[in-house]
Parts: sequence; structure tokens; C-alpha cells
Amino acid sequence: MQKIQIIKKNIDENRLNGKNGDERIYYNNLRRTISNSLNREADIVLINLIPKEPIKERWLVEMLLDLQGEFTKTAILPKTNIKFHDGELLELQKYFKINSILESIY
Repeated sequence: MQKIQIIKKNIDENRLNGKNGDERIYYNNLRRTISNSLNREADIVLINLIPKEPIKERWLVEMLLDLQGEFTKTAILPKTNIKFHDGELLELQKYFKINSILESIY
């Protein structure tokens, strides 16, 4: 039987996109929090990054997919106003070396 771990983390888009001036610190803290939360015995890890509001910037969504790809092969697309086509999602999967991308409802 496989073991699954789901890590849920609320994120602040304004702190990630540089509006507060501490984006690098916030990103590194987010990465460290995820790393420290990992259970090494889990076979499947899902990381659900939950923004306060749907994300409006494509580069920010891609950055969060890349971050998840550092820890897992299955990424969860954060809630966003951006409409991704299947072809775009396949390109992102290949680029970030992710096996699949799920869509968050949060």
C-alpha cells in the first residue's frame, strides 16, 4: 500500500510578486516550510498552495509549479484566473519535469 502526504499552505500573492519588497525571503521561507514538512516515508506527496485570491499573473503560477516540482512529481495548479489549455499544461509538465498537474478547487 502506498503512503500519501498532502501539504496545505496558504500563500500571499502580494508577498510573492514583490509588492511588499520581501519576495525572496518569503519564497525561501515557503520552500523551507515545505521541505521541513515532508515525510520521507511518503510515496506520494501533494503540495496544495492556496492563495487568498485567484492568482492573476502567469509567471507566478509557473514559479509555484516549479517550486512544487522540487519536491514532488505531481503538482497542483493553484487557483488562478488564467485559463491554461491542455497543450500549455503539457508544456509546463515537460519543462518542470512533472508527471501530472492537478487543479485546485481552493
